Amino acid sequence: MPSRRSSLSLDSSDPPPYSAAGTTPPSFRSSPPASQFGGEDDSIQEFPTVYTSPRTYGDKVKPRSSKLSKPRPLKPITEKIEPPYLAADEIESAQNSRPQSKLFTLICCNCPVICVNKRFPCWAVTLVVACFLIMAVVLGTVIPLVVKSHGDESPSNSSIVVTATVTSTVRSTIIQTLTATTSPTSTTAQQETLKPDQYLGGFDAVTLDSSYTTHMFYTDQHSGLQHIFVYYSWERANPSSIANDVHPGSPITASNISDQIHVFYVDNDNYIQGLYGRPTTSSSYMATWLPHSIGSLQLKTADSLFIRTCVAADSQNYTYASYMSMYLYYAIPGGGIKKYGFSNDTSQWQQMDDIPDLSGVREVECQLTAGVETLWTTNNQSHITSWYRAIATNWQWKRGYTGPEVTADSTNILSISTAETKRTHIIFQNANDDLQRYDFTGFGPNMTLTSNTVLKSSTPGTRLTTWANNDYCGEYVNVYYQRDGTSQVFYISFRDSYSYSSYYYSPVDSEGDNLMPLVETYGKDPNSRKKYKPAEIFGFVVAALVGWFLICCCCVAMAN
Repeated sequence: MPSRRSSLSLDSSDPPPYSAAGTTPPSFRSSPPASQFGGEDDSIQEFPTVYTSPRTYGDKVKPRSSKLSKPRPLKPITEKIEPPYLAADEIESAQNSRPQSKLFTLICCNCPVICVNKRFPCWAVTLVVACFLIMAVVLGTVIPLVVKSHGDESPSNSSIVVTATVTSTVRSTIIQTLTATTSPTSTTAQQETLKPDQYLGGFDAVTLDSSYTTHMFYTDQHSGLQHIFVYYSWERANPSSIANDVHPGSPITASNISDQIHVFYVDNDNYIQGLYGRPTTSSSYMATWLPHSIGSLQLKTADSLFIRTCVAADSQNYTYASYMSMYLYYAIPGGGIKKYGFSNDTSQWQQMDDIPDLSGVREVECQLTAGVETLWTTNNQSHITSWYRAIATNWQWKRGYTGPEVTADSTNILSISTAETKRTHIIFQNANDDLQRYDFTGFGPNMTLTSNTVLKSSTPGTRLTTWANNDYCGEYVNVYYQRDGTSQVFYISFRDSYSYSSYYYSPVDSEGDNLMPLVETYGKDPNSRKKYKPAEIFGFVVAALVGWFLICCCCVAMAN
């Protein structure tokens, strides 16, 4: 092999200048030559002589002359120079003996080194594990739901299964699955299939004139009927729980007859039950609640559980039934509304077949004020509509006001009226799940809409109630409702303000809404922790294992 140096023979003690003919500067190398003469296959015998300049630090440098001066002799270095590299076996030994960090030992538990293997790069393992996680979630959540939905369908059912929100009661509604017929013009009441967790809790309030106290009754989380009252502040009555056989989410309707409270609910078998008593404001007094005679009638409601009672403050004005003290409306199985009248003098009930055609109606709101009986409901276009009768109509039902807005399918209807100012307020839930109020002046054929106000957002199908069904003139009236999809109850307030300049009343609304203390109806508890399903727990465990595995891979990769 030809030498990489010049073939010119020179004295080793006098290195030639680079400017001499036939010589070139030595090439730069990162490693020593294979031999003294550049032979690739020669072994190293000895290191070449290296020369250094004897000039010491601080010597003055004379200016260069134009003549080429002879370089000073270099001093040879005699010590041996070690090669700046390690052998392959020494590198592997050093890597294997590298100590692992405590963090690696704690987290990774010395798991097998997979991610650093060329066959299994870390990104590939991550992708495989991610796919497994997705499959686990699908198997744990989607497939059980599909199987359940197929199991719920009946092969003999020829109708279409529709998910909808359906009215539960005058002061209640339910979100549920309906089995609806395909006919768009049918007015037959739809049949519901309900589950307990689809109900919203029921509640109602009533005021006793003698003690100026307001009492509220509501269904609790454990099939009980609770009683609270307010004198200076809200507190629990004694006893607080007055019934324990209440249907989950049963509506509650209460009325005051001669300073005696009559409260009604639906039991676990869908039968209407009731209690009556005369509570006091003393928490040390043990109030006595007696079973109501309504239980002996065995009146069974539809699955919507709708019940509603109303009292005529001026019952002497209704000559067709002047002996009745209270009226009960309820939804019957198979569709339709029935009405019963109650006489407080005889404690007897009587069925009354004197209501208008309410085909397809799931609930009604009754109003008896100033000698005019009015029923509020929704028509087949989901608009608020009314029926009324009075002496002027010879006690024949006439179609009354129909509102322009579309209501929510599950809307409740709440009527507040007073004969003193001839005012009526109708509160309902519109298609956007907002509470809305119509304000009227006059009754029957003289009823005129004076204002239309959107109030607050609310839970779909919220129940509505108030303590002031009549005779509230000049007072702030509380309207109780549900929001945020929980078991909590809130209330907003308004009052009618008379304008002497324009000679008409206009409502004044309070700022914001307020949370009712003590009340926790049937429904979602806002303070409870979320209960995870087995499929969700399985997904969390798999995700934790995957995360631990990826941390191991990263730790091993960094440790090596």
